[in-house]
Amino acid sequence: ISPLDMVHPDLSVAIFDGVDVREDLKRLQEQTPLLSQAEEGEWMRLHPLAREVLDERYRQIDEADRKAMSARASDWLSHEGFFEAAAEQALAAGLSERAYDLAEGVVQKMLTDGRIGAVLEWHSRLPDDDFARHPGFWMPAAWGLAMSERHPEALPLLDRIEAQPNLGIEDKFEASLIRMTIAGFSDDSYELSDELKDWSEPPAAARPQDVPIYWISRGLASLHAGRPDQARVDWLRFEGFDRSIMYTPMSHGFGSYGIAVSHLWEGRCHLAEQVLRPALAKAEAQMGRRNLVTCMLAALLARARWEAGSDDEPSALLALRLDVIERQGLPDALLSAYLTLARMAEHEGRHDKAFSLLEELRAHGVNRRMPRLHFAAQCEMVRQHARAGRGETADALVRQLSANFATQQDQFPKSFLPWLELHLELSKVHAALAHQGADHMLDALQDIDRAAGLAATLNLGWEVVEIRMLRSLILERCGDAAAAADIRREGLSLAEINGQFRLSAQYGGTGRAEPVAQPSAVSIVPTEPTTGGAILTIKEREILGLLAQNLSNKEIAIALDLSEQTVKWHLKNLFQKLDGANRKHAVARARMLGLIPA
Repeated sequence: ISPLDMVHPDLSVAIFDGVDVREDLKRLQEQTPLLSQAEEGEWMRLHPLAREVLDERYRQIDEADRKAMSARASDWLSHEGFFEAAAEQALAAGLSERAYDLAEGVVQKMLTDGRIGAVLEWHSRLPDDDFARHPGFWMPAAWGLAMSERHPEALPLLDRIEAQPNLGIEDKFEASLIRMTIAGFSDDSYELSDELKDWSEPPAAARPQDVPIYWISRGLASLHAGRPDQARVDWLRFEGFDRSIMYTPMSHGFGSYGIAVSHLWEGRCHLAEQVLRPALAKAEAQMGRRNLVTCMLAALLARARWEAGSDDEPSALLALRLDVIERQGLPDALLSAYLTLARMAEHEGRHDKAFSLLEELRAHGVNRRMPRLHFAAQCEMVRQHARAGRGETADALVRQLSANFATQQDQFPKSFLPWLELHLELSKVHAALAHQGADHMLDALQDIDRAAGLAATLNLGWEVVEIRMLRSLILERCGDAAAAADIRREGLSLAEINGQFRLSAQYGGTGRAEPVAQPSAVSIVPTEPTTGGAILTIKEREILGLLAQNLSNKEIAIALDLSEQTVKWHLKNLFQKLDGANRKHAVARARMLGLIPA
């Protein structure tokens, strides 16, 4: 029984061809450490050390006898519905065709359970001729390859699938979704948007489990276009679907991942954490600690906790997960993990480790042709050199970045050019501030102005706050202390509202969370009427943006993860502040006041 992952008394009887060994197994379990009871039923586990010794003895048994035992084990496991284990035993018995038939029936479930590695392992086991005779492997194998660093290998497989005669609309749609997934994992937002042009919505014939993946892909395209609010609308769209037919742990985890990314894109660490904590706990329980989605959720939570001021939790969240994120993670997860680890190392004074991590990130970006990764790595190097006062080194890196941006633009996805340019401008400002005196400040003011425009266009909240803080430093160097103090004060306020306590502390704030009163859906005290010039809260601005898109109260509630009652409360305050008679009038007033684009 040493080749078995799990041992069952009846399975053992089948292996021994009817010899009843139940009492022997029970005695071994009760009197020795060889066998331990599993969580449920009569299943047992063999001690790893005992398995290692006994497996050596097992291999000394005549090969024909071993194959016969594996064949009987396969028959029993198949009869009991354990098809994946039955396939493994059939393969050990030399019954490769039976093994592939069994695995073909369960490989889709492996995928929806998040076991991408198991799917790819079966793909690697099949010789080309056998793979060609088992089309049930094609789609799952393409999915597995798409969600890994091997995504280019999925393209010829998709060509084979799409070349099949009489291909149904549901298969065409799924093949297109896999292409969208490849674009997402390769950070090619242009290709992603191009695929989405063919599908304004999922076709009626689409498989239920494919529909959430479509909205996840559309949300990712919206986010990279600088529309995080629309991305949340897309990602939350499938929350109301029938969970019994459309829900999988993978799709639910990806949905939570997307919503959290949109909050982090806007710099709202506390909102990201509210989404990530329950999602991570659920993913760990359902798919395991080192599952792809679990690891990506952990990477985002580590980033949110680090920016919120936690020194210890990010390290624990990322422990034994970085290799999974490197091989299979989406680019935003990889960025979050590496930048968090590099900033932690810098904080601890381990600058050699910080730059080693950033070099690794840069290498991933170059090798996988993802400009965001290697640009982000080099920009962070500039920041760290500048903070340490190494101005000449920071200048040299900025010159290298500028040359790369000027000569390689045509190789970058066009949708990412504003993001890359923004971080180039910020790098210039950091490098300028590494020098003493006001000589470099005139250029720095022009750079920070360009950065501010780009950050506002992309709705990048963390960068918007950082730009305020950098502007205050520039103005201080220029001798305008009063203006610098005003801008810094507003920047610190925004940082602490958003939970960016690390950034706040870096520029002289408290660096700690203060209790914030939340509106109650039960007892609501209306605000006093104010003029149209009144300052809107963060949440009111979010709701105003969605109101301008003609979303209903229910759709706004879904997009922002609020109750409809809370949305109504915020709308009432909005109408009062904007002096709006109704929804359309409030939006018109907001446009007139410059609160939303005309």
